[in-house]
Amino acid sequence: AVHYFIYLLHTKNLLLRNYTQNIDGLERIAGIPKNKLVEAHGNFYKSKCINEECLKAFKSETVQQTVLQNKIPYCDECTSLVKPTIVFFGEQLPTKFFKCKDEYKDFEKCDMLLILGTSLKVEPFNKLIDEVPKHVPRVLINMEEVGCKRHGDFKRGFRFDAMNNSTDVKYIGDVEEGVKILVSLLGWQNELNNLASEG
Repeated sequence: AVHYFIYLLHTKNLLLRNYTQNIDGLERIAGIPKNKLVEAHGNFYKSKCINEECLKAFKSETVQQTVLQNKIPYCDECTSLVKPTIVFFGEQLPTKFFKCKDEYKDFEKCDMLLILGTSLKVEPFNKLIDEVPKHVPRVLINMEEVGCKRHGDFKRGFRFDAMNNSTDVKYIGDVEEGVKILVSLLGWQNELNNLASEG
């Protein structure tokens, strides 16, 4: 239901962009258009040669079949390794991440930030919660409270317990249940159910 909720936001012209750390492609399966999606840690939909001078693209199905046969996929052009376009620790995030964040100024344009199901431990992704202007509401729907100054090195962090907090709210529990509650409050249950049954 979570990914269909994000798609529902898109159908209502309420989604500026969906930034995700997921590499499973569920956002694509739910129908979120590529131009609305920033897959910060890449995805399994494409594979490529790791040789910077080659970078030949491969169908992920071909690479997957090779791996399932307990073989290592090699480039047929330069014999270097081939891997899915997922970002490993220490590798640069995709250009689109920085383009949307810095050039398109997504977070400056944001009028509400939804944070759904994350540990907020991986940099620089975890710092995105501090990128929105101070007056912008931030909604955390998560299994545990994260993103407060006591949880890490955040410039501002969530201020759930601050006396003067008027922007940060949280639902701590099952993410899917939290999204269903939000959808119910918005009166969108039928629309979400229809999307999920069609998907």
